[in-house]
Amino acid sequence: LFVRQPVHEHALAQLDQALATKAQTEAKYQETIAQQEQLQNLSEVAAIAQEDYQLLERLQKTDPELVTEHQLRRRRNAADRAANEYEAASAAYPHALEAAKKSVEAAEANVKLARKNLELAENLDQTVVADIERRVAEKSLDQSVLRAPNVDGGSTEFKVLRILLQPGEFVAQIPILEIGDVGR
Repeated sequence: LFVRQPVHEHALAQLDQALATKAQTEAKYQETIAQQEQLQNLSEVAAIAQEDYQLLERLQKTDPELVTEHQLRRRRNAADRAANEYEAASAAYPHALEAAKKSVEAAEANVKLARKNLELAENLDQTVVADIERRVAEKSLDQSVLRAPNVDGGSTEFKVLRILLQPGEFVAQIPILEIGDVGR
């Protein structure tokens, strides 16, 4: 009876996740490609809005009482908005398409890596894995200990002046606490 090791199970889960991510990125890429048709529609809407404005403008010149200045401004505003919407979408489209392509490429690379990890996990001696995990845990434990600075000729007695982070909080590159040399 073959019993899968935790490393093998983890590698299988990574592969499943990579395949799911790849499917999502491919769907997003296809969605982005479909936006090309929306761009064409926006272009047509902008062109029609501009034609409507120009037609209304000509009509006002021939009969100022038929078309008010307010109607003309409203139509001009609609044409400008349609043109701006098309220009914004048109400018963003190439970048979105490139980002979608890059996402698919990255997802494919992750699938390839996950397959390699699975292959490695299937062929890996579990005693070596356990030894590596133990050493990593020992290093992590060692790095989790706070140590006061060692200054040549300085004191080794310090007093905690202020605690900035509490136990369990994530430590980034910010001060954790302030200490003072009480030997001076």
